[in-house]
Amino acid sequence: MKNTITNTIKKSYLIILSTFFLNNVYSQQQSIPNFSFEDWTTVSGFDFPNDWSIYDSISVVAQKSLKRQSGGSEGNSSLYLGYYSGSASDLGTSVYIEDYLTSTPSGLSVDYYTEIGSMFQYGGFVFLTEFFDLSNNLILTSNSGRLNRQNSFGRFTVGFNFNGAVPAKYKLHLINNYENGLNKYSVVDNVKFLFSSSSVNEIKNTYLSIFPNPSNGIVSINSNQDIANINVFDITGKAVLNQEYTNKLNQAEIDLSALNNGIYFIAVQSSNGEISKSKIVLAK
Repeated sequence: MKNTITNTIKKSYLIILSTFFLNNVYSQQQSIPNFSFEDWTTVSGFDFPNDWSIYDSISVVAQKSLKRQSGGSEGNSSLYLGYYSGSASDLGTSVYIEDYLTSTPSGLSVDYYTEIGSMFQYGGFVFLTEFFDLSNNLILTSNSGRLNRQNSFGRFTVGFNFNGAVPAKYKLHLINNYENGLNKYSVVDNVKFLFSSSSVNEIKNTYLSIFPNPSNGIVSINSNQDIANINVFDITGKAVLNQEYTNKLNQAEIDLSALNNGIYFIAVQSSNGEISKSKIVLAK
């Protein structure tokens, strides 16, 4: 009896935590991790922005060409991207970040400035965003083109048109487009997704509770809409489970115990076609 009460309390506590977490996630616009480059880690004497990765990370010269810049358009620091000598020629430093989406952005804004040899000639700063669906298929590539602005931060925005496709994952590249020795560096800050009111409202109206998380295999799913289909994907985007429902219930249970421990992504499609996504950790 005591164990039953304890388990009930634990389960209720997890429901409360899941509800609190998901309500906060779905009631806010999704932020890009470390979007203002305030969080850094020092490794082997070099500073790296948390959550971001650098191309050619094994090159010490490449590492030196990336650094924390004091001051920014937002916060106390920004990202400095320089250039370095590669195997064949000098290369502009590039970083990228990839993550799963909880809502569909309508655009992206970036604050930046560059130092170039001749205004509006060659070089410049470039940001490129790739979007993928739940099966890891590329559905949209957005390229800012070469951007040149000297001396002070300027803001550039770009809009996205998914033509009805549902993005599940993004990969964002920030590139110092060094060319012909003209673009010495780019400084970047305040990288943010933009959301239209319609996309935000769509997320607010969809409630999804997945618990327990972490899970030892059995996962309970509650939604405020009828569940039509549940797909589970591993971190590579490979589908590892699919279940369809025809009884128009807003509760379901899936068994992940046959899968290896790790991070998975659950996509729940409602009977009206809306898709809600959440991450879950499997720890048996």
